[in-house]
Amino acid sequence: KSLYVMLGPGFLFSSLIGILHMLMYSGMNIVIGYDANIPTQLWIILSYLLAISFLIAILCFDKEINYYFVFGMYFFISILLVTLCFERIFPDCYIDGQGLTLFKKISEYIIIFIYILSLILLGRLKNIEHEFFSRLSKFICTLIVSGFFFTLYSDVFGIFNFLGHYFKFCSFLIIYISLLKDLIVVPYRKILFDSIHDSSTGLYNHKFFFET
Repeated sequence: KSLYVMLGPGFLFSSLIGILHMLMYSGMNIVIGYDANIPTQLWIILSYLLAISFLIAILCFDKEINYYFVFGMYFFISILLVTLCFERIFPDCYIDGQGLTLFKKISEYIIIFIYILSLILLGRLKNIEHEFFSRLSKFICTLIVSGFFFTLYSDVFGIFNFLGHYFKFCSFLIIYISLLKDLIVVPYRKILFDSIHDSSTGLYNHKFFFET
């Protein structure tokens, strides 16, 4: 449960910042007057949020967590970091004509390190289902590959940037299927099985009553 309490707000606010990142992208022609720096800054922010969320979720596995406190913390941090971007206070991540800044590259490697650490800690967890562990491991590994591609591009429309986004999409598809199965399919299947079992038991008892 604690895993979802941490990942829920983490995914929510990183996704909202991701939408803003997409709208600010120069090729979208929706928000005019900004270069490629702010979308890249927003990308680093959402990547940090997601990676740290995953690490904390694993560290707090099977521990009681106040959801409202976590939600408020994510809300405050997200608003603060986005504001720093638009106020030109957040460190530059991309400079036209030069490419990625040192801060951006180092940040991507830090994020990759956080995911590797999360993967190691995940493997040390006890009482975790093999299938659940497998899906989360695939999710983390795909994000690591995505992060490496994001350290290589010099053009925001280049192939490495595209591959980074592609593997990022694949990772979200993996975790989406995992959450869909764990939170909807499996509980619904259990409820359906229990109802069928109760119905069959009641029918058997009813038949036994008349036979006796």
